[in-house]
Amino acid sequence: MYGEVPSPVIYLHYRTVDRLHPDFPATDVLSFLLGGGRSSWLYRRLVRNTELYAEVSAGINDNLEYGGIIVEARPSEDVAYARAYGALSAAIDALLEQGIGEEELAKVIHQLEQRNHYREANISNRANELVFYAALGEPELINTEMERYLALTVDELNRVARKYLVAERRVLLEYLSAPVES
Repeated sequence: MYGEVPSPVIYLHYRTVDRLHPDFPATDVLSFLLGGGRSSWLYRRLVRNTELYAEVSAGINDNLEYGGIIVEARPSEDVAYARAYGALSAAIDALLEQGIGEEELAKVIHQLEQRNHYREANISNRANELVFYAALGEPELINTEMERYLALTVDELNRVARKYLVAERRVLLEYLSAPVES
């Protein structure tokens, strides 16, 4: 797509699984590890360690029928698009090749536990979660879903990364500056 933007934006959507699938907790953790903040895999490699990107993030889309890991990356204004896209692809490939270690998994799980405790403190958040889990047909997940996250292993996380972060499951949307007419 073309528009009046100062720099391109790259969106990658990797189709994954629905919220009740056994792989869902790993895809959620994987999305957080990829782009959930300034210490995430992509942020460190593309924003902090280079000047190729102004920002990069990732998140999970947890629909009832299927899900997805969504990566949003904004190259810096003066960086050639092909170079920026190549670096993004290389960073994701590096994660698949190197794998995720115990320390990285432990850090993300700790962050998710903290986030979960804050959500539990707010009655409105708990009510919304209960409605969501009831819509899934499993309201008891409000009390048990975190156990699925705590049971994750590095092997399982790496298996899921190599299964879902592949070209066959990816949709690419490039939002580019309008071409200059001559």
